Amino acid sequence: MEANPNESPFRPIPFAFEGRTEDYFAIWIVNLLFTILTLGVYSAWAKVRRLQFFYGNTRLAGDGFSYLARPVVLLRARILVLAVLLLYFAAFWFSLSAGLLLTLGLIPVYPWVVHRSLRFNSRMTAWRNVRFDWHGTYPQAFKVFVLWPVASVLTLGVAFPFAARAMREYLANGQSFGHARFSARTDVGEYYLATGAALLVFLFGGSVIAAILGVALELLGVGLGFDGFAAEGAELVALLAAPLAAYAAGDLFMALTRNIVVNRLALHPGHRFDCSLSGIQMIWISITNMLAILLSLGLLWPWAQVRRWRYLTNAMAVRPLDSLEQFIDSQHAAGVAVASEYADFEGYEVGL
Repeated sequence: MEANPNESPFRPIPFAFEGRTEDYFAIWIVNLLFTILTLGVYSAWAKVRRLQFFYGNTRLAGDGFSYLARPVVLLRARILVLAVLLLYFAAFWFSLSAGLLLTLGLIPVYPWVVHRSLRFNSRMTAWRNVRFDWHGTYPQAFKVFVLWPVASVLTLGVAFPFAARAMREYLANGQSFGHARFSARTDVGEYYLATGAALLVFLFGGSVIAAILGVALELLGVGLGFDGFAAEGAELVALLAAPLAAYAAGDLFMALTRNIVVNRLALHPGHRFDCSLSGIQMIWISITNMLAILLSLGLLWPWAQVRRWRYLTNAMAVRPLDSLEQFIDSQHAAGVAVASEYADFEGYEVGL
């Protein structure tokens, strides 16, 4: 029997996250305290430390990823954003007309900011000393982040799956690793199925969550000797159930659409990827993470973040066309060249 020439002789190489909750908790608590003490100035350094932890502990073939951004660049960008926000609120304080005019003027700025941020974060990410790069354009960003959302609103959500596909493909097709480009082509029908599943989770899941919370409140009322405690807390039940259901539905949609695009993702000349996220598992992680954060008054935030990142990472794998070592060797020259080139332009990026 002849071998299929399109089938890789190399086994899939899984991604693995090796970060520990206790290590991230130490980073998180220091980041939180310093950010508060410096009135937000330290948030740029906090972001770099956080991403260096998560990227560095995300392993592929034994090596972690690197986040190379300088905090001072992020700080400059955040000062600029803060100035724009102050101007925005000042315009509304001055007059409603001025605020609305400024809002219209900022609409074309938004996709530019997203485009620049994607380019910055791509160029600040590396694996085995080879940097990623971003090739998306502003017109593409305007179409994805302005025109498609407007179309979704005007069609009462009917065009939303098209908008979701456009965003996923824009994010995938704009990336490169060294000189090797990523590419993905997906079927919009799968996005309609993902949208329907997310809507069902939001509608029926919200009802189930509300019922469970109602029973819990009623039992609590009986234990405390208050009859009708659940009825009195109906607004609280609705207040808790709606965001829990929306968060679970959003994470389900994210998981399903990530499966769609990653399973069709290719890296030139023919490396493929696998993603096997479970929608049910994603919903369970989302709801229990949120409940853990609420019940611990935020102290379990690091545990929830590590748990989520680990699941998303461990569900992915690379199916190499040939030896990864040979592929990396072929990219090293390009990676070193772009690294020195980017250093000259780093200060002009919008790194949010």
